[in-house]
Amino acid sequence: MGVWEITEPVDNLLAVLPHLPDERAEAQALFHPQKRLEFAASRALLRYLSGHAGLPYQGLSKDDFGKPALRGHAWHLSLTHDERYAAAVLHPTRPVGIDLETPRETLRRVAPRVLSLAELTHAHDDLHKLAVYWTAKEALYKLYGKKGLTFSTQLRIAPFAMSDKTVPGTIHVDGSAQTFQISLRRVGDAFLAVAV
Repeated sequence: MGVWEITEPVDNLLAVLPHLPDERAEAQALFHPQKRLEFAASRALLRYLSGHAGLPYQGLSKDDFGKPALRGHAWHLSLTHDERYAAAVLHPTRPVGIDLETPRETLRRVAPRVLSLAELTHAHDDLHKLAVYWTAKEALYKLYGKKGLTFSTQLRIAPFAMSDKTVPGTIHVDGSAQTFQISLRRVGDAFLAVAV
């Protein structure tokens, strides 16, 4: 797993991907400069992480659900980024999910749609708790890797203390439930969740 604080200009980040013209073209096609920068930072981080794992970076492919995979390798991966950070996680054998979120007012508006009543009660309108719930659920969703999950009913996060380093999260699909441990940490003023 890695977190990259985005301080470089986009051209410097794209320069570490010289042999991948398709990724450079995809980045350049992004209209918004900030999105282009986040894209480039996430790819630079993936190149670094895959090299650290002994996997030559050949770019990404996506499955029918849009879940990314390292081209030419069977490892599992997940990506996230915002205006300040890019983060990624790789695992040789197990699906993974990662998400990063800064506490912001928008979370209060979406909370009733994505949290169960018990989760809403536990969060008690606290932006930090709402950010943890959001990142944990997004990490589970990315681990699952398919569309169509209802966040409020099919993705459940156990109550937690803000000092907890892990929290159980459960995916409910087709009458069965599977529980995963979600690692939690702070990255600057943001919350990071990794589900494995």
